[in-house]
Amino acid sequence: MVALSLAFCTCLISAGASLAANFTWTGAAAPGEPTWSNTANWEGGTAPGGSVGMLTFPKLTRAACSAEPPTQACARSTNDLSGLAVEAIAIDEDANYGLQGNGIALGAGGITTTASDGTEGFAALSLPITLSAPQAWSLDGGGAFGDLSLQNVSGPQPLQLGLNHRARVTVPQIEVGALSIVGGDVAKSGAHAFENGTVEASQLNASGAHAVNVTRAAVSSEGSSATFGPLSSVGGAIGVAGLFPGIVTVTGGVTLDAASLVTIGLNQQGTVAGTDYSQLSATGPVTLAGELDLEGLHQFGSVCPTFQVGDVETLITTTATLSGQFTGITDGQLVPVASLRVEGFEEVRPRCATARINYGPHSVTATIVSVTPPPRNVSPPSIAGNTWVGQTLTGNGGMWIDEAEPGGYSGAFQQWEDCDAAGNGCTPIEEAFEATYTIAAGDVGHSIRLREGFFNVAGTSPLVLSPQTAVVTSTKPEPGPPPPKSPEPKPEPKPEPKQTAPPILARTFNAAPVSGRILVRTPGTNRFVSLTTLTSIPFGTLIDATNGSVSVITATPHGGTQVLTLSGGQFVLSQGVSGGVIATLRGGNFSVCPTARERSHIAQSASKHASRKHVVRKLWAEGHGHFSTKGAYAVGGVLGTRWLTEDLCEGTLVHVATDRVAVTNLVNHRRATVKAGHSYLAKAP
Repeated sequence: MVALSLAFCTCLISAGASLAANFTWTGAAAPGEPTWSNTANWEGGTAPGGSVGMLTFPKLTRAACSAEPPTQACARSTNDLSGLAVEAIAIDEDANYGLQGNGIALGAGGITTTASDGTEGFAALSLPITLSAPQAWSLDGGGAFGDLSLQNVSGPQPLQLGLNHRARVTVPQIEVGALSIVGGDVAKSGAHAFENGTVEASQLNASGAHAVNVTRAAVSSEGSSATFGPLSSVGGAIGVAGLFPGIVTVTGGVTLDAASLVTIGLNQQGTVAGTDYSQLSATGPVTLAGELDLEGLHQFGSVCPTFQVGDVETLITTTATLSGQFTGITDGQLVPVASLRVEGFEEVRPRCATARINYGPHSVTATIVSVTPPPRNVSPPSIAGNTWVGQTLTGNGGMWIDEAEPGGYSGAFQQWEDCDAAGNGCTPIEEAFEATYTIAAGDVGHSIRLREGFFNVAGTSPLVLSPQTAVVTSTKPEPGPPPPKSPEPKPEPKPEPKQTAPPILARTFNAAPVSGRILVRTPGTNRFVSLTTLTSIPFGTLIDATNGSVSVITATPHGGTQVLTLSGGQFVLSQGVSGGVIATLRGGNFSVCPTARERSHIAQSASKHASRKHVVRKLWAEGHGHFSTKGAYAVGGVLGTRWLTEDLCEGTLVHVATDRVAVTNLVNHRRATVKAGHSYLAKAP
């Protein structure tokens, strides 16, 4: 939800506004005639003209407008009037209004937009706005990243954008008097400033005639590059980052206070600013303070770019002087280059590389000194089971060395293959990506192999093959003569059952089967074993609950415990010292998903890839506590009781069965609260 209102809202009923006529949009004209001059589109049958009071664009209740989807584009309108001066504009975002056409002069009443609580509302004002009086807007995102999209805003008057509850404004150009961008919650600054709101722009007072002052809010470039006027930050977040690199040019100086954050994206190997990494470039003095965050940003999401040891990248440069240092980063200090933020109830930032920071009289540089490697295989996977039609084979994963930090985008994937009798000429078995495979009649005369790969934030390992099985037969082979019986051993007395040790914070948890078959594979081993009773298990253990349900009990920082039940998939648990537990989905085969280029051709019947909605893996979770589930593109944090996390080729789907779940999109960093009966899809990039 985005709600904008003038801070001193009594202006809406000021003398100037009360003397001018107000107009309310109905969109009642015939389809194809959404113009402002058409009197049928306005309540009372009169169209605005000249200088007017408030233009109201309300929620539309006519059947043609409120249907899902609407059968008439009632919320789309075109200003075909010339010289229109408006004191104020009010928009109900539930209708997803889009206003375009001729520009308007906007008075002190400003703009107000509203939407239902928790709705990711949207309003687009694709018409030029000229400020005829000082402006002070208040934007409320409703906690769901409400959007206000503008075209160009200009005029000599000062403009203040007050941001609250993750409001977001997208605008190509603002060229006004002094521009202030202020977050409403004084407790949110620096890394948390975006929780107040964000302005994404290509130009903010780019001429340099007037300043851009950011207080407890986030500002970033719209697209790859941007130009801002003299820039100051008090607890603000300055984003010089994106999935595609660019340069943020400041026409003037830059001043950062100790509560500020500067985020700079490093996108690939190479040393060309704006091509290989992003850069902040100023024409005036630069004063540093606050936090520096280096993000390894890959255009395909939560994976690391390719870096080259020895590359030197100029993060900040000025033609004037540079003074100060970032907090805790002295000259020569090593800092991490982390992958995209992974945010549930705790922040996990897997390292892509390590960089050395150096300060010069006119610049700040980062030199890549080490790079996180992809996983490497120690032993191949193996196969257990009988080899005749109708029998089920079980794949035991290989052993891998993964040097990436925990919590990132990582996991194994497997593919069953049919081969000739000698184990050669292998071809993939369609839709055979699970941990088990049931032998079919078409496999007779063949041997079967399991192909396995492992990936982490740094990349994917070369695929490895298991030894092939015996040649598949149609029926069970005739048994030979039975071996001679040996004397039966005397039964040994049963040992007294041992009491399971309590869970230890960030080290071990307890797990017990609830239903079905539960398999576990502890770190350093390459075989699954059945979980039959309450057992103490180290974090990092792979749990296969594809065919069952398992209850996990974890410790809290204050000596208590918390319980979560998981089912329907494979996962690995990790826990931080704050007590937050992340269940990361594992397994599945992303190789069947189309690439970004292939998505445009996915409708072609000859495509060898699965559709974007192919379910790669999934996991149900139910419980209360400090828990979250993590797929490839989104994290769902428990605010309620039961939810599904499902990795598709299309993205990560979080579906809420009861209560609420807090979802973090790992591709664009957006957050949303999803209520019972609703879903959120974090689309694959």
